Amino acid sequence: MDTERFESFGAAVEPSKPDVACVRFWIYWNRSPVKITLRRGQTFDLYKFEITEEGNAWESERYYFIGDHVKSDVATGGRDCDGQQSNSTDSYCSIADLKAGIDYDGVIYPKWITEMSRNYDQYAELMNY
Repeated sequence: MDTERFESFGAAVEPSKPDVACVRFWIYWNRSPVKITLRRGQTFDLYKFEITEEGNAWESERYYFIGDHVKSDVATGGRDCDGQQSNSTDSYCSIADLKAGIDYDGVIYPKWITEMSRNYDQYAELMNY
């Protein structure tokens, strides 16, 4: 494997190079930055569930590397005294923009572009909002 190509992820990689074997980028998960490495065609899933004082909460994230970009599917939800609520967002980021997003405490996160987002609120739906 070409080590230089493997290490030159993010802004250093031209999106026109479809032969990039893998990419590395940062996400924020469980209150800390986590570095992800994905090989072409690979999927990486995260899930957590917790009981809260008023009910429960869950979070799910999926990342996959296809073509010249990384896709992200993030969903959160839970149930409390206000009923069930959930949110989901499908995003993508070109290889070139994996290191071109938000700089937070010295960690640079990808510059995600939202494709679609959805919200569900059980009681709002029952009231036809």
